[in-house]
Amino acid sequence: YKFPGMGIGVIKDGKVLFSGGFGLADIEAGVPISGDTQFAIASCSKAFTATLLGMLQDEGVLELERPVREYLPDFEMYDPVATAQCTLKDMLTHRTGLGGYDALWSDDLTREDLWKRLKYLKPNKPFRSAVQYSNLIYAMAGHVAEKVTGESWDKLIKEKIFMPLGMTNSNTSITEMLKSGSFASPYWQGEDGPFRVENWNVDLGGPAAAINSTINDMLKWLQFNIDRGQWAGKQLISQAAMEEIHLAHVRYKLWKWDFDEVPPIAGYGLGWYNDVYKGHPLYFHIGEIEGYCSMQMVLPREKLGIVCFNNVHKPCILAQASVAYTIIDNVLELGESNW
Repeated sequence: YKFPGMGIGVIKDGKVLFSGGFGLADIEAGVPISGDTQFAIASCSKAFTATLLGMLQDEGVLELERPVREYLPDFEMYDPVATAQCTLKDMLTHRTGLGGYDALWSDDLTREDLWKRLKYLKPNKPFRSAVQYSNLIYAMAGHVAEKVTGESWDKLIKEKIFMPLGMTNSNTSITEMLKSGSFASPYWQGEDGPFRVENWNVDLGGPAAAINSTINDMLKWLQFNIDRGQWAGKQLISQAAMEEIHLAHVRYKLWKWDFDEVPPIAGYGLGWYNDVYKGHPLYFHIGEIEGYCSMQMVLPREKLGIVCFNNVHKPCILAQASVAYTIIDNVLELGESNW
């Protein structure tokens, strides 16, 4: 695949089996990848936003299944039915009727500006009739947290997730990552191999894709999910909320392939895809942003967590899935599959 490098982390039964890197974080400078090298995790950020909203539900400041308009009267979409009935669960499962609208990310706006402009965005499907992946709507789901608390999504993520879990090398802005002492430079694939590209600032769409983290920090996050919201003996979010987040609510088949090992029965929870590998249920998410690719995966029954990072964008997911499946085969002794 001619990757610059790849970071991999594996945790099983609370024990880190592997945390490290292969190849280079920076080709030009010859810097290797380590377990503490920061990468943009892109859409893996969505699971953090869903968890934050679950925490706020536990605190009684919002409800995932209550129409947003009932506690935020200024919420308005183009479709009056969606305006009246849309819940955070609809937003987190991508069933609002809106398509991508990703071009809005690069505009010089605030999340409140986007909130006010939702009513002008025409849906391309009837409300709740289809699942259509939407970064914009995830950004707005995070903005709900901002509006009901009066705090920024960035501060809430830091105070409610990063700090309690000890994720000291994680942040919510490319600007912050570039100030850190160790981060992977982003690359695209070219005919002659990888070439460096500019870091893309997606702070506007932060709740959908702006988190940057390391292998070591992400293993803490995966263990927190494996333990259903418990960390260091403290329940940071109710087990009921975590089960709701991890549970598949809608049909969503991400992979185009059809292998016996991965039957076509996949779904989407709240910021997590659901799947099965060789009879073992798992939940995962992938992330792709300019120059970066990420995958986080949990097999809850086996208490196994896997994270893969690349500092190149496309092709990456096929390689990451192959690595993750091979790790599962080896750790659970399921027999070899030539991925």
